[in-house]
Amino acid sequence: MADHDIPFDEHLLVINSLSEETSTEAAQMILKMDPIPDGIFAANDPAAVSCIRELKRAGIKIPEQIAVGGFNNDPFSRVIEPDLTTINYPGHEMGEAAVSTLIRRLDKQEGASLNTMVLRHQLIVRESSLRKK
Repeated sequence: MADHDIPFDEHLLVINSLSEETSTEAAQMILKMDPIPDGIFAANDPAAVSCIRELKRAGIKIPEQIAVGGFNNDPFSRVIEPDLTTINYPGHEMGEAAVSTLIRRLDKQEGASLNTMVLRHQLIVRESSLRKK
């Protein structure tokens, strides 16, 4: 947002448990906003899918009226209509790196300082964020 000079608006941030129920409630909150936002980014794919379902029930067209993106690249991100734009991240690789670091620390092979590790991620653009021209 900073790269594009878009100011942060705390009123547009919804924090919840990311359950189906709270994600549906978040979509209902979004529907009451005036104007409704251009897009939604959910912290996981199940929350994004719940939002899409609730928005569609209310007659909102995805992505024409609201673009939606998620995080995780869960298999069902390709089952919802429209297919969900998502971020694929290497969860398994992240777990292996964390366990390896923990084992080295426990074996005293690594000191108190921690290294920074960057794992590759990928934005997978699908229909839920593609505005039709």
